[in-house]
Amino acid sequence: METILENKDGEKERRIRSHERKERMRREKQLQAKRRRLVKLYMRIAARLSIIIAAVFLAGTVFWKGGRVLFSRGAGEKAETAQMTEGGDEAELGQSTGASGEGEAEQLAEASGQGEKEQSASADTQEDKDKLSEKEDGALAVNASVGITAETTPYTFASTAETIGIYTEEVVSSHAILIDESTDTIIASKGARERISPASMTKVLTVLVAAEKLTLSDLDDTFTMTREITDYGYINDCSSVGFLDGEQVKVRDLLYGTVLPSGADAALGLA
Repeated sequence: METILENKDGEKERRIRSHERKERMRREKQLQAKRRRLVKLYMRIAARLSIIIAAVFLAGTVFWKGGRVLFSRGAGEKAETAQMTEGGDEAELGQSTGASGEGEAEQLAEASGQGEKEQSASADTQEDKDKLSEKEDGALAVNASVGITAETTPYTFASTAETIGIYTEEVVSSHAILIDESTDTIIASKGARERISPASMTKVLTVLVAAEKLTLSDLDDTFTMTREITDYGYINDCSSVGFLDGEQVKVRDLLYGTVLPSGADAALGLA
């Protein structure tokens, strides 16, 4: 009788510890999700503030230059009027000629300044394009060193003279590509030829392989979640469905869990 009571007490303690551990993990996951939401919110706010500051700075620069030009023209007109009054017709003619020369000089200076700005902007854009080209060339060299070439990969889309290089931070992702499948050309790209981690594409491949191996009758079979699976997702901060250790999960729910919330625990169960 005592042995039975001790076993019951031990089982009760294990259940309590397991429940406390699950609750602690659930709270920590909620805290992590909250932190991610805050980080995304702060990033959006920072991006909008940077746009507003840039717009204000640009508007201030335009108004300052416009006011400077108007002030200089007003001062020139006052000086011209005074000289015409004191010097008579001859002074009036000389002042008019000088004002005309000054206006032409101002126009020439403004045109020169505008040309320099355009050249500078063009140089900056070209420099960014050169950096992107060097970066992509480096990525191609790395791919070639590990045996990945145009002949060994289905990536056959080519850049054209009209391909747009994405340099703005409005595209949050560090890698992006927009292609025209009908012409096999790249419309716009950002680090498109760099070799990166496949991330959740691995889960997509897991679903495809599982779908090839499973039959309709297998969908109602159950799989028992293990602590190794749940702990792996928690330790590596993976997105997960939230299955618990020892939980009985149907195969169809593993498929749903992998595809919809991109759950690492569901993908490991399928594997």
